[in-house]
Amino acid sequence: MVTFDIGFDFNLKHLQDKAYIFFQVTSESKEVYEGDNSVNRTIPVQYDAEIHLTRSTNINFYEVFSGASVPSRINNFDEIGPEYNFTIKISTGTMPLRTAFLTINIPEFTKGNNPLMYITSVKTDQVNGITCNPNVNPLQIGKKRICSFLH
Repeated sequence: MVTFDIGFDFNLKHLQDKAYIFFQVTSESKEVYEGDNSVNRTIPVQYDAEIHLTRSTNINFYEVFSGASVPSRINNFDEIGPEYNFTIKISTGTMPLRTAFLTINIPEFTKGNNPLMYITSVKTDQVNGITCNPNVNPLQIGKKRICSFLH
């Protein structure tokens, strides 16, 4: 048995979906059937998109105590609690990408159906064609006179 380790270089302008390999062996003796001394192989090629996700945040954790008083009506964002900002950065390596999708799920409620996180704003890099359809401020806090935040 013979083992081969083959490395490929590729041209980003001419990406291929298959690699074609031809193996042929020869010997010093005369073969009865020389047809079995060669073989053609086609190997599917996949490229690593090299997508990197990084995040940064202003708060690593926030503790809510069971005995803390919680307002039953919220009139502005300051009454909700501390602002929690996080940034997601998506970068790619050398492989070009046409389209990439990212879904971020944010926990809105606890197991007991109590409000946990409330989206007040989302900012995206509009220059690079990023679109986002979040449900921002669904209770219209700060826009209506008084909003009920707790159930």
